[in-house]
Amino acid sequence: MTTTSSKVALKIVAVFQQQLRQQDYRDLSISDIVKRAGVGRTTFYRHFNRKLDLLLAMHRPLFDEMLSGLESAQDWHHAQPRPQLIAFLERISRISGFRRSMLYKLGNDKDSAFNQLRQRFTEQINQRLAAQFDENQFNLPLPLIATTIAAIYFDNLVLMVEQKGRYSSEEIAKVIHRLSQACLKEAMS
Repeated sequence: MTTTSSKVALKIVAVFQQQLRQQDYRDLSISDIVKRAGVGRTTFYRHFNRKLDLLLAMHRPLFDEMLSGLESAQDWHHAQPRPQLIAFLERISRISGFRRSMLYKLGNDKDSAFNQLRQRFTEQINQRLAAQFDENQFNLPLPLIATTIAAIYFDNLVLMVEQKGRYSSEEIAKVIHRLSQACLKEAMS
């Protein structure tokens, strides 16, 4: 992707994000997105195949933010949850005053979106683990470890959003942190 091409794609994603603050995903149309982005449908389809691709592209930086502070093997073993994770969860908690459940908002894309988001998050965790640990340290396949850790993050994040107010961001961060550590410890024993 060229720089100009990247800028156009980022602009389309930014318009999509802005529209999501005002409308539910299922109510957004590609026609409205391209109109507000000031691009044509051909330009949209040069970068994205469907509206779901915008949702997936929008989550990459969120996943990076959720995993920030995990820059080395030692970072996975700290005694306390990372402040970056707590801050991320607090922000998500504040902005998740959903008018309707997220699954409803996604309409027909809900199953595909959930599966693809989980898969992409798992890939990001797998890449971090592979870069930060010697794979020979593990007695289990790295992709399975990454899948388990991704499930810990994903399921607890969903729980926090769906049961807003029941658990604090700190409690969820502590659960994610401890269960991720337990998974790594067991996979290394």
